[in-house]
Amino acid sequence: LQLVLCSVWSLAASAARASARKDVNFKLDSYYGVPSLDVLHTSSLEKASTILNTWSEEREFGLYIRVVPSSNQAFFPVRVVGLGICRGTQVLFFDLTPYLREVPSPLPQPLAEFLENQDRLFFGMDLKRSAGRLAFEFDTVVRCVDFNIRAWPEMRLGGGVYGVFNRYISDIDLWRPEDLTSVSAQGRHTYLQWAVAHYFTMMHGRAQDSWIISRSELFEAGPVYLKVAKPQHDWDAASREWLKRKQERAAQSILRSLQAWRNSKPQQDQVANDAGEEEQVGGARERGGDGP
Repeated sequence: LQLVLCSVWSLAASAARASARKDVNFKLDSYYGVPSLDVLHTSSLEKASTILNTWSEEREFGLYIRVVPSSNQAFFPVRVVGLGICRGTQVLFFDLTPYLREVPSPLPQPLAEFLENQDRLFFGMDLKRSAGRLAFEFDTVVRCVDFNIRAWPEMRLGGGVYGVFNRYISDIDLWRPEDLTSVSAQGRHTYLQWAVAHYFTMMHGRAQDSWIISRSELFEAGPVYLKVAKPQHDWDAASREWLKRKQERAAQSILRSLQAWRNSKPQQDQVANDAGEEEQVGGARERGGDGP
């Protein structure tokens, strides 16, 4: 069975690599408030490195990690298939399809070094789960802020990240992950990750270190996915911290349930009945009896 699964996966991966989009470098016209963008969609390390080198002095980026879902994960596991990186109006979308293997392998070195630079910070939506996949499938750990978990308090007051996106575009349905099938939509979606972070940085100050997704949170999102055979990152400390947090959450859940039970009406009625019985017993004893 394992041989059959590996064969099926090999055929699927080969087909995916064969159908991978060709390199595309184009100017994307402005659209519903999103400015015109310079987009490079490529799987070439040489072409990607050209853009990465121009960003060598930059520190904050928008990041979109494209994950392709699967209806049958036993045969075709969910995989990370693309990385969108944006700074200003320049967007790089790196197609990982040609690099997919039955046994996951590390991310190509130039891209991994760029993403793992501790001086850089990446912003995006739902990055906890997708960055967790990236950490285990490609052995690459990214310093990132997830808009949906911890970010600027003003963002939540403004209706959350979708409320902010509505300031740029009129049709929010276009930007849902399941609709991101075209190169142009992926380019604009990647830009919005940077645009939202840039807007809040300018209006409300820089991101705080406490917002960065921790190793234990990445571990929580990652271990169920495919893993690199011999990862360079040690997850022992993160796993212990994750287990401790899990136990603390379980204890807090039990305490909340107990408090809710104590405050429930049947419990309050029972307490009142017990108090009434104690008063009856006390009154009988005061009259000289032994009580019922």
